[in-house]
Amino acid sequence: MIVGAGLGGLSCGAYLSHNGLRTLIVDKNPFLGGYCSVFKRGEFTFHAGPEGIIGLGEEGFLTHRLRELRVEKDIEFIRIDPLDRTYFCGMEIVASTNMEEYVKSLQKHFPKEKNSIQEYFAMMTKIAEEVTRPKFKPPKGLLDTIKFALQYPATAKYGRKTFKSILDKLFQDQRLKFLMGFYPRNWLGVPPAKLMAPWAAVIAASAYTEGLFYPKGGMQELSGVIADRFKKNGGKLELTRPVSKILIEEDCAVGIQLEDGETLGGKYVVSNADVKQTFLKLVGEQHLRNGFAKYIRQLKQSVSGFVVYLGVDADLRRYDYQINYLGEDESADWDEYHSILDSGQLNLEGLGMRIPSNLERSCAPAGKSSVILISLAPYNYKNNWNTGPEGARTKQYQSLKKQVADKMVRKAQKLIPELSQNIIVKDAATPLTFQKFNWTTEGAWYGPRIDQTMPEHITPVKHLYLAGANTRGPGVPSAIMSGVDTAKEILALEMQ
Repeated sequence: MIVGAGLGGLSCGAYLSHNGLRTLIVDKNPFLGGYCSVFKRGEFTFHAGPEGIIGLGEEGFLTHRLRELRVEKDIEFIRIDPLDRTYFCGMEIVASTNMEEYVKSLQKHFPKEKNSIQEYFAMMTKIAEEVTRPKFKPPKGLLDTIKFALQYPATAKYGRKTFKSILDKLFQDQRLKFLMGFYPRNWLGVPPAKLMAPWAAVIAASAYTEGLFYPKGGMQELSGVIADRFKKNGGKLELTRPVSKILIEEDCAVGIQLEDGETLGGKYVVSNADVKQTFLKLVGEQHLRNGFAKYIRQLKQSVSGFVVYLGVDADLRRYDYQINYLGEDESADWDEYHSILDSGQLNLEGLGMRIPSNLERSCAPAGKSSVILISLAPYNYKNNWNTGPEGARTKQYQSLKKQVADKMVRKAQKLIPELSQNIIVKDAATPLTFQKFNWTTEGAWYGPRIDQTMPEHITPVKHLYLAGANTRGPGVPSAIMSGVDTAKEILALEMQ
C-alpha cells in the first residue's frame, strides 16, 4: 500500500511489483509524478518542478536505478547544452557541458583565481565520484574509519567540511564564490554555510562530468514510464483517491482510510507524502513516541518559491533553455540571501528563466514559446501572502501575486527584450499553490532541509515506511533511489 504517486512512490511500487508483491498506489491528484509532472494553460505546456536531471551518465547513479526498475530503455533523454547562461555583475558566463571549456571560461573572467578554479573542480569531481559509488557507506568505528580513508580519501578529508569553508579556502573574489555557490544552492535549497561538501560536490560535478538531461516528451514522461512498468508488473494505480488516515493497530501500520470513508488493508504502508503530513495528520501523534513526535514537529522545511508561467507569441529558440540573472551586487552572498528568506522577506534580485519549448517543441505551438520564471520565496511572506482564514485566496492575495509576477516579468525583460509585448498566456504560483497541489508543508520545494538529521525510510511505526524527498534529500535521483531502497527493505523483511 503506497500513499502518493510521486517518483518515490512509483519507484517503490515498480520494484516491489517486479519482485512479486501485490501493490496498490493511491494519490489525491488526477495526475502522476508530484513535482515531476506537467500542466497546460491554453495551448502551452509547463513543467511543475525539476528543470533537469543529473546522474544519467553511462554508469551514473540514476542510470543504475533505472536499470533496476527495468525502464532504462523505455525513455529517451535530451542532453542540455549549454547547461545555462548566467548574467552577473556585467559578466555573461556560459556553462558548457564540457568541464574543460567551462573551467577556461571561468579562468578568463577570473584570471587571478586560475589555479584555484582548476583545484576546485578537481576536488569536487573526486568527492562526487567517491560518494556516488554503489557501495559507498559512511564509516562506523575506528577500524572502519581507517579503511574509509584509504578507499575514499577526498571524502575523508573534506566530507565533514561545509561548502562555504571550501569556497572561502580556495577563492578570494566574492563574485566567484557567489557563482560557484549558485548551482548547489539552487538544486538543494540550502546556503553554502549550511551545506556539507559532499552534497555540493554531487551537484557541482555531476552536471559537468556526466551531463544534465531532460526527458524527451517532457518531465511527465519519466513518471509515466515508471508507472507503466508498475502496471505491467501487475501493480494497481488509483488517482483522485485522497487518503485521510494511515490505519494503526497495536503500533503497526495495517492499511489506509480514504477520504470517502473506504478502508483498504495492507501488510505494509509506504508514504510518499510530506513527512509532517504523514505523521502529524495521517498517522496522528497519539500513535507516536513523544520524542519522535517532537522531532517531526521541529523538522525545518526547505524554502519554497514563486513561479511565473508565460505563453509567448514569439519563437525564442535563439535563447538558451536555462538563463539566470544574478544581479549586479559584487558583494552578493548566498548566506545573506537565505537569511532574508528565513526572516520572511522576498528577495527578487536574481531570477531564473527556463524555456521548455526550446527542448521539447510540444510545449508550445509552432512559432510560439513557453517560458518559466523562477525565484525562491518564503511561505510566510506578508502573513502567508495576504491569505485569509484557513488560507483563503483573498483579493489582497491575488493583488500581491500579480505584483510579484509583474516584477519578475520586468526583470526577465532585461534578458529577452521582446518578452512583455508578446505574452498571451500568464499564470503564477505562490508557495501556497505548491502546498495545495503537492501537499507539502509550507509549499517546501526540497522536502525537509538537508542541514538537519533527515528522517529514515524505516520509521518507528512497524510496517510503515517513507519514500521520496523526505529521506534522501531533494531531486529526481534522490526520490527514485529512496523508492528503490525502501522496496529493498520491505523485500528483505519478506524473506526473513
